[in-house]
Amino acid sequence: MNRILFWLQLIVALIIGYAIYWVDARPTWDDAGITAARLIIASALMGTAAPQWAWFWALAIGGWFPLMGIIHSGNFRYVLILGFAFLGAYAGAYSRKTLASFVDGNFDCGIGGNQ
Repeated sequence: MNRILFWLQLIVALIIGYAIYWVDARPTWDDAGITAARLIIASALMGTAAPQWAWFWALAIGGWFPLMGIIHSGNFRYVLILGFAFLGAYAGAYSRKTLASFVDGNFDCGIGGNQ
């Protein structure tokens, strides 16, 4: 069952990533901030769903930008866009692990008390 879930998540990540790229590539679209926010949010959701694969979700969602940028224009600067996807994926993974430790009772915020 885990293998099926992984492949389903991969397909969802690739579709979401391509949809974000497709909207950004339209000639009438000129809002990089919204594109960056979409990359961060989508990657964070996938990173929360499966934190052990955070790097993979970042590449699956944000990888369309450098791939298409290099293919169409030979511009390697598009690789920088992956930073937003990695930020979101690892923020989601961190929030999932922090929430899990809080729910398990292993959370220590470092303020007083448990010495």
